[in-house]
Amino acid sequence: MDLANLAESDLQRTLQKYDQLKPDQVRRTHQAPAGGQSFLIRDRKHYELRAIASILQEETGLAVELSSAETHLAAHLETMGNVVVRTPEKPAKVIGDIPRITTGHRFRSRREAHVLGAHRALQAGITGNREHGAESIVASDGYEDDEDYKTWLIYTGHGGRGGTGHQFGDQSFGAPGNAALRFSQLTGSPVRVIRGANPKSQNQHLPKTGLRYDGLYLVEDSWSEPGKSGNMVCRFLLTQLTEDADQVAEPSSESPAGNSHPQRTRRTVSQVKRLAEVRKQVLKSYRFTCQACEVRLMIKDQPYAEGAHIRAVGYPHNGPDVAENMLCLCPNCHAQFDAGAITVDDELNLSRNGEPAGKLHVVKECHPSFEQLAYHRATS
Repeated sequence: MDLANLAESDLQRTLQKYDQLKPDQVRRTHQAPAGGQSFLIRDRKHYELRAIASILQEETGLAVELSSAETHLAAHLETMGNVVVRTPEKPAKVIGDIPRITTGHRFRSRREAHVLGAHRALQAGITGNREHGAESIVASDGYEDDEDYKTWLIYTGHGGRGGTGHQFGDQSFGAPGNAALRFSQLTGSPVRVIRGANPKSQNQHLPKTGLRYDGLYLVEDSWSEPGKSGNMVCRFLLTQLTEDADQVAEPSSESPAGNSHPQRTRRTVSQVKRLAEVRKQVLKSYRFTCQACEVRLMIKDQPYAEGAHIRAVGYPHNGPDVAENMLCLCPNCHAQFDAGAITVDDELNLSRNGEPAGKLHVVKECHPSFEQLAYHRATS
């Protein structure tokens, strides 16, 4: 048999056999390399092409060398209407969605999630750093203080645990992963949430086996408080962004628990990602320093400022999602600006409660729009 005669039924039988293999069997029996692989993406699962070729040889006598599977077999699968992706040797740092990995995608191991770039850390529950924010987290009820309600969760930071898995010391927002999540909160950047199986947990939102990508979430709040062990733990409130209406958790026969978080609003992924990038650009341009009062707030060794729209993006103002329509302000000046207590004229002179208040600080690479400032004055 050659590739030209490969039928969809042959491929389906091959994928069924692949699904029966354990992750280590794929890597050991079918010589799948640790990185730089090609995968067939189908039904929110992925299949390593060298392993597919090996199974096809065993089942059908397909005449294709394993070494050429990532070229000839990939090309033929694409002509059949399939999606094939090539992963790099080293997964890239990505904030937001991973191309071709949609909500509900399954991984049979942490290594698979690593190779496809969904969660680059092989052991740590948080991937990212304090300079760019968190890329992804794995939620599997590994900490006793975790709370999971599917569309929102309270995630426990890392630190203060030993080999026994019990909390024996305090956590700090200075720890790398915790600092990354805190930075994502301050900049409004989305975080990928991956839930992992845990046979010891009663959490019905976890997958039964392996791991599952459950979409993008926002870090809406963070705080420190004593955990069940009595030690201080870092806690993060994450809420899911609106994506597809798919139900990614396994079906349950239990009655619904109701909405215990009824006031929490949800926004579209594209809107939040766009706003997050604009906000990040503006805040970094001004080094998190308020353009009105030139105060640079620090919270737990992290700078904090807010991105304030000059012309609101919502109805009825319908302002644009661009850097020229946003200011970097401290919380106090942000509240005053939104309420019209602070206005800016065409000479960039500030007025605070009707009194002159100096100049608005601006930088050349991120200058506010005079048109939007005029709109703000007219509607204040």
